[in-house]
Amino acid sequence: MKRATGDAQSELVNLGVFDDTADASLTLWGVAVSSVDAWRPSFTMLLITNPVLRPNRYPSLSLGASTYVDVDPNITDTEYVRRFAQTLTKREHVNPPWPEGGL
Repeated sequence: MKRATGDAQSELVNLGVFDDTADASLTLWGVAVSSVDAWRPSFTMLLITNPVLRPNRYPSLSLGASTYVDVDPNITDTEYVRRFAQTLTKREHVNPPWPEGGL
């Protein structure tokens, strides 16, 4: 998706982020978008300090001038939140996966 910034346009990415207390949408644009390609869902952990919060029906976060994002921070809670995220994504689905070789 593109976002108009003055006369220029930049890429725009919306991500779902969560921990064991809440979830929100994180909007990134500009140079911040380039790092998203290396992130793995339910494995890459983000420590976001001072995000811009837009409370709507579904909370929305974005980066501001004083926002700091640390990818896979070396803190105690990183592994706890990673395990929590992985247990949510490992739940069984109603529809089984399609066989690799087809039917």
